[in-house]
This record gives sequence, structure tokens and C-alpha cells, in this order.
Amino acid sequence: MTRWTVQLQSFAEFCKVDLDLISKMAKSHIARVRKVFNAAGSDRTTESIRKYLGSLENSSTYNNHLKALRAYFRDFKGDDSIIKTFR
Repeated sequence: MTRWTVQLQSFAEFCKVDLDLISKMAKSHIARVRKVFNAAGSDRTTESIRKYLGSLENSSTYNNHLKALRAYFRDFKGDDSIIKTFR
């Protein structure tokens, strides 16, 4: 297992237990975080995430990705500095 896979598994558990999300919502968060990080590659910075979010045309899709990123960075990692400017 890669470090990234282990981290996503930990994030999934965090979503289910700490955030009390239903399984479907936890899976959605994981899928969205995975999409953003795959697009950003190893350059997981505010700029790379901004570029990805800017490519999303639907405001609901944007908001759902942002919710997942907030859950990951702010709630799970405890550091929202990468995403704090996004609304």
C-alpha cells in the first residue's frame, strides 16, 4: 500500500467516525479529494487547487469539491492554509 492510499483510508475513517458522515458522503469526499489531487499531481498547492477548481463549470460541483477539501485539509489535516481563500 502506498502512503497516499493509507492516508485516504485514514481520511475515510475520519469522515465516518469524527464527522459522522454516512458512507455515501464519505465516499464522495474521498472521490473528490482524489480527483483534485490527481489533477494537481505532486504540486498540491493553493495555485494547483485553484486551477482545478477554476476548471469546474457547475457551481454545485465546485461547492461539493470545496466541502470535501475543507474536510480533508481543515478538519482531517488540521491545516487550512492551502484552502482558506476559497469561498
